[in-house]
Amino acid sequence: MVVAPVSSGIASQAEVDVMAEFFTAVRYANTTPVTQSSLCTSWPSMVVCTLDSVTALNFTNINLRGGTLPASLSRLANMTSLVIKSCSLTGTLPPSFSSWPRLSSFDVSRNDLTGSIPSEYSRLTSIQIFSCEFNSLNGTLPASLSAWGDIYTFTITGNSLSGTLPAEYAAWRHVTVLNVENNSMTGVLQAQYSALTAMFQFDASTNLKGCCLHNMVHGLS
Repeated sequence: MVVAPVSSGIASQAEVDVMAEFFTAVRYANTTPVTQSSLCTSWPSMVVCTLDSVTALNFTNINLRGGTLPASLSRLANMTSLVIKSCSLTGTLPPSFSSWPRLSSFDVSRNDLTGSIPSEYSRLTSIQIFSCEFNSLNGTLPASLSAWGDIYTFTITGNSLSGTLPAEYAAWRHVTVLNVENNSMTGVLQAQYSALTAMFQFDASTNLKGCCLHNMVHGLS
């Protein structure tokens, strides 16, 4: 007989320290003390725990008054989802977040983030949803992200990204949504993308000069 692990209701002090630093860094107006007993219970739906360990953060439409993402958040070793949308975040995307092997959802859309998408994020091999749309990100897209074998939604609409859409992303055989419109990208969409037969939404408008989508499903723009 397999006995399921029992939750003690007590988070580790290490995770308490990380979350206390997170609340300060993002300028969250928190009035509840962050303790081992409160961490997994005092912020339902915002701080989600599994077996007393933080596995998901969901902050949406919360005025964080221009806070930043602390690199120390990477010490939450069991993260599966990070969603911080429409929260006025500034600063850059910490490369240290690449240490989350179980992360499947990453959404920091509609903030004021700058800098580039770290090439280190190629280590997020469990990622399925990646969205950074409507920020002020720049630089080029790392070709190394082609290692995301399970990705099905990739949206970076409304940034200042440049360069080309890497041909290597044609390895994303499960991708269904790929939106890169309203950036500063150039070039012609590579013929390899015609192999992405699972895709039903593609938008590279105002970016790429041409495309080779003749073998892809109808309705792509």
